[in-house]
Amino acid sequence: MGGAFAAPVMTFTANSATTGIAGAVESQWTDSTFIEHGDRYNFAYTLRDELVVENGEHVLYHYRDVSYDVDGHVRDWMLLNVDGTASGPHTVQFNVTATLDTTQTARLVDSGDLSFQVFLSLNGGYDPGAAGQPGAPVFSDISSGLPVALTTEPTWYPEDRHFNANASGVFAAPRDLVTYEYAYLIEAGADLVSEQAAFMIHGPGYDAGVRTLSYSEFLGSEVIPVPEPRTWAMLLAGVAVLALARRPRTAVFKYVAGP
Repeated sequence: MGGAFAAPVMTFTANSATTGIAGAVESQWTDSTFIEHGDRYNFAYTLRDELVVENGEHVLYHYRDVSYDVDGHVRDWMLLNVDGTASGPHTVQFNVTATLDTTQTARLVDSGDLSFQVFLSLNGGYDPGAAGQPGAPVFSDISSGLPVALTTEPTWYPEDRHFNANASGVFAAPRDLVTYEYAYLIEAGADLVSEQAAFMIHGPGYDAGVRTLSYSEFLGSEVIPVPEPRTWAMLLAGVAVLALARRPRTAVFKYVAGP
């Protein structure tokens, strides 16, 4: 859940470099997310209906809106995507710079070193000419200093020759630095036809406290019968008759002059 938070404490700038990927297109997003800790409490529920006209039918949708309180903190993040089609062996390198706003350090959750989280992924298809399951892509932290080992989880879908491989890691950075620079590399063999590479980094936590959050549950729907035009006319006529029948009657007195 992103949204309306106070000013971020961490800003990110990032770029990518590729080899063996034709027409690579880069896109990126930044935002802040509230990370929940512990159990949710103080639940409140509200039922809500929405009437929608779909394909000439009136459909009534039923929802239950739920709000609750939960402890947690905020993290700033950046997401960087690279789209393109690979041909032969290919690589994607992500370079990111994280800058801490030193005027906001009092808001940080970490009392010592700052905690960062990274996530990388690569997905696409098998080379039609390859036999069997291809080799998994390799994810590496090539940052200066002490690189962090990444946990890799490749998943293969033989039925449609598709793959998805993810890697993630958590690392600590010295609190007394203002700028942090990192680099990550994805390497894939010629038997993988990658279509998208993604990189995400979450900055350190800040603004710990209680938030009131909400979500909606879909409970079901039903089609509401709509009367035909002729039926509408009969209903309106009936209403008019009832209105006339219930109209108050006023007595009329006729004055007749005497002799």
